[in-house]
Amino acid sequence: MSMSFAGNESESLKLYENYKKVCDLFAIPIINSADYVKVSEIDGLHLEPGEQLKLGKIISEKVLSMNI
Repeated sequence: MSMSFAGNESESLKLYENYKKVCDLFAIPIINSADYVKVSEIDGLHLEPGEQLKLGKIISEKVLSMNI
């Protein structure tokens, strides 16, 4: 993990839950990317190209299933 984020892993784990509360309040669908992709071993923060592609496909499937 990048030095600037070292020791803050527990805070980053709260991010999804906080976003989910707001999304639930307004009935907005949300995807927890951590359920589908892994962060890079290089910095523990960003996604490698293959994981970006995987996440893009998951988001696309979700949006298409919404029939909007």
